[in-house]
Amino acid sequence: MKLFAAPVSPFVRKVVLAAHELGMSDQAEVVVGDYNDKGSDLFKCSPIGKIPAMALADGTNLCDSQLIVAYLDSQSDKAALIPTGSARWEALASEALADGLMDAGVDVMREVRRPEGTISADVEQKFRDRIVGILDRFEQEASAYGDEFHIGRIALLCSLDYLSFRFAEMEWQKGRPNLVAWHEKFAGRASAVATHPESWKI
Repeated sequence: MKLFAAPVSPFVRKVVLAAHELGMSDQAEVVVGDYNDKGSDLFKCSPIGKIPAMALADGTNLCDSQLIVAYLDSQSDKAALIPTGSARWEALASEALADGLMDAGVDVMREVRRPEGTISADVEQKFRDRIVGILDRFEQEASAYGDEFHIGRIALLCSLDYLSFRFAEMEWQKGRPNLVAWHEKFAGRASAVATHPESWKI
């Protein structure tokens, strides 16, 4: 397996962290994907041109973090990260919401990195407001979270750490004690430490 990645991408981290949890971190070659060159190996794997993408040994190409994690989960003999039964839908719903939080953060970064004179303060604020709204939803829900560490919780951890890494000034922790308490419970997990954006290197 070859995983096309980019440094500090929260979506890549979600995949790599999941691989750690599943005991599969040594089964994929992680390489930097060039999403600026349409002739690169990344585009050969995924014409979408987004990371992460994974090329399997049998020629199958997986082009989305949710799909890649689902595949890894299906191949592992460890406890599943995607639950079965009714718990499945809560986990996937949480993953989708956390992915939206990552998307909004990436969108803010993309906007502020535009050439001077082309940055839209309104567009940037729209995405920042989206971040706040999603964080507030998680704050409402976090007090009911137990000790499970499924894909929804992995995605949430990755999104919160990404916000801390890129937007420390936003202080996502402020006024969100339930979310802070949940984060503190899992931030020291071995897979979380090994893949933290401040230390993980491709």
